[in-house]
Amino acid sequence: MTGDLIREQINWLWQFYHGAFKQFAGDSFGFELYPSKRLDATITLNILDGCGAGNIWHNDANPVSGLFFASTLAEDEGGELQFRSSDGRFCEIRPRAGNFVCFDGSCEHQVAPLKTAVRRLSFPMTYYRSAEDQPFANENNRYVI
Repeated sequence: MTGDLIREQINWLWQFYHGAFKQFAGDSFGFELYPSKRLDATITLNILDGCGAGNIWHNDANPVSGLFFASTLAEDEGGELQFRSSDGRFCEIRPRAGNFVCFDGSCEHQVAPLKTAVRRLSFPMTYYRSAEDQPFANENNRYVI
């Protein structure tokens, strides 16, 4: 599920992406943030299902990433959002439905593999430092707020 369907079917989340979440993330980083111009890159639904499902270490291309957790996982279920720095520091956040986190997209992160047959639901979000400094959005992928 990408931004177009989220806007239509989960409009309250679409409104939070452009409002409260954007404001919170901008205040946290100390500068104004802009939503993605590309409809398919605004918000996506990430579904991880079953033992072993996860997401490998990576960096995001956007300067600030947000993540809204839609499921809660217990300690023995895995699925933590994990971060590591170049100097070896490591931290993790356990998914809890209703929590929103934001972080520097260039920070290396992953989702730890699920340890049981559970489903992990989250909504990753992309933010930029300006409306111009973003990947190109063709006319079929642009939207007006």
